[in-house]
Amino acid sequence: LTPVTSFAQGRSRNATTTAAILCAVLEERLQRLDANLSERMGKIDARRTERRDMLSEKRDTRRERLADHRDRRNEIVQAHIAKLEERAQTDAQRAAVAAFQTAVTNAIAARRSAIDQAIQTFETGVNQALETRRTAIDQAITTAKNAKSAAIAKAKADCASGARAATIREALKNALKAAQDAFTASV
Repeated sequence: LTPVTSFAQGRSRNATTTAAILCAVLEERLQRLDANLSERMGKIDARRTERRDMLSEKRDTRRERLADHRDRRNEIVQAHIAKLEERAQTDAQRAAVAAFQTAVTNAIAARRSAIDQAIQTFETGVNQALETRRTAIDQAITTAKNAKSAAIAKAKADCASGARAATIREALKNALKAAQDAFTASV
């Protein structure tokens, strides 16, 4: 009878020691987890800034190319109008050239206005889509942080209550994996 009791006590002491070691190591691992999370958030913010700058740069480049193209087209139209004015010999022909010039100028202005409006609508839509995506990602990150914090709090509570190390480790591992899977699915 004594060996059995002794064996049971040794096992209980071993389980308690293992749980104590796990709880002590848990703090260190949680600090590393927080450090990794902070590093990832820094990378996410850096990528967001980089993408925003790149988008702004591309938009500026497109606007410059559009302005250059419009300037070249204006020069070509003015050259054609000048040729027509040179050829006009009568007052009726000059009036027709003036009317033509007004009609072309109005048509070009209307087309440019429509194009500018379409570009503005497109850019607004892109900005809204990017903001919606950023909000969804921020929400997913917050949800994942909260789930991980809850898992960590539960693991700490289990450590304080004296639960078995294997139970604590398995519950923490499953909760962290579930939080990560939920994050991956939502992003």
